[in-house]
Amino acid sequence: MKKLIALLLAIVMVVALFAGCSGETEKPTDPATDEPVSDNGNQTTGEKTEINVGFSFATQEGSFWQAIQILTDQAAKDYYDAHGVKINITYTVADNDAGKQQSDIKDLIASKPDVIVIAPMDSTAILSSIKECHDAGIPVITTSRQENPEATGDQRADVFVGLDTTDQAYTTGITTIQKMIDDGYKPEDIHPINMIGDLADENAVNRSNGFKKACEEMGVTVLQDIPFEWDTTKCLNLLSAALVAHPETNCIFIPSDSHLASAQAAMEQNKMWHKYGEEGYVYLCSQDGSIEGLPYVRDGYCIATTSYDHWPVSQKVVEEIVLLANGGTPENAVEMMSGRVVTPENIDTLENLWGIMLAN
Repeated sequence: MKKLIALLLAIVMVVALFAGCSGETEKPTDPATDEPVSDNGNQTTGEKTEINVGFSFATQEGSFWQAIQILTDQAAKDYYDAHGVKINITYTVADNDAGKQQSDIKDLIASKPDVIVIAPMDSTAILSSIKECHDAGIPVITTSRQENPEATGDQRADVFVGLDTTDQAYTTGITTIQKMIDDGYKPEDIHPINMIGDLADENAVNRSNGFKKACEEMGVTVLQDIPFEWDTTKCLNLLSAALVAHPETNCIFIPSDSHLASAQAAMEQNKMWHKYGEEGYVYLCSQDGSIEGLPYVRDGYCIATTSYDHWPVSQKVVEEIVLLANGGTPENAVEMMSGRVVTPENIDTLENLWGIMLAN
C-alpha cells in the first residue's frame, strides 16, 4: 500500500511539473481596464507611456505662432491626464530663415525623438528635411503650412494637420458680402480691396483665392489686389494709396488680424475709420480670430473674421503624435479643418476661441 501511494504522488508531481513548463503563466491585469499588461507596464498593444517629440517652428513672432506652442503643450497635458501618456516636446525656432530651419531639424534628428512636427517656413525648401527625418526612421507631421503638394515619396509628411485656409477666407467673404446685401447694397455696388499677405506664401495665396471666390459667387468685382509681403508698413502705405485711388471702396479684406492695426491707420488717414452703423462705415473683414483681432470684432470695426481654430488643430496634432510614435498609420494623409466665422453678434457665444483662451 505504501508503495502504491508513493507511486501516485510521483505521478501527480510529474504531471504538475509538465503543466507548469508547457502552460502560460497568467498575466497581471490593469485594475482600471481589467486588460492584461506587458512586463514593461504598457498594455499588450505595446503603446508607449512616454513620447519624445521635436517641434520645429518657422517663427514665433506674433500671437498666431505663439498660440500653436501654448495650445500644443495644453493638448499634451490633457492627453497625459486622460491617458497617462507623457509627451515631452522640444521646440526650435528658425526666425523666418528656411536655412536655419533645416539646421534646426538636423539637430532634432540627432536627438532621436519618436516624432518630429514641423511648421514650415517654406513649403518646398522643407522637403529635403522631411526626407532626412524619414531616412532616420522618424515620422513627420506638418502643421500650419502644408509641404508642397507636388512632393512625392519620403518628401511627404506622414500627415498634415491644419486649417483649410481657402475655405477660411471664403467663409469670411461670403459672410461679409451677405451682410452688405442684407444692409441694402446691391452686388454691383460692393467695391472691395483684397490685401494679399505674400504671393510666395501658400496660405496667403489660398486666402486671397478664397475671398475672390466668394466675391465671384456673389457677383462682386474686386477693385484691386494688393500684395504687401506681410510687412506692416507696406500694408499701411499701399492700402492708404489704394484708398486715395479708389474712394468708392466700401469693403476691405485683411489676410491676418495682425495687420488690422495697419488697416486702421490707413483708413484713419483717409477719414474712413468708423464703427459698423456709423455713416461712412467700410466693411472690414479679416482672418484668424486672434488676440489682436477679436477686440476689433467686439467693438464693431471688423464685421467678420474666420478663426484659425488652433485648439482642435493642436488636439489632433497630439493624437497623431501618439499614433505615429506607436507605429500607427494616420487614417488620412491630410487633415484639413474648417474655421468658424466670428462676428460681433456671435463672438461671446463661440467656445474655445484661441484669441480668447490666450487672453485669459
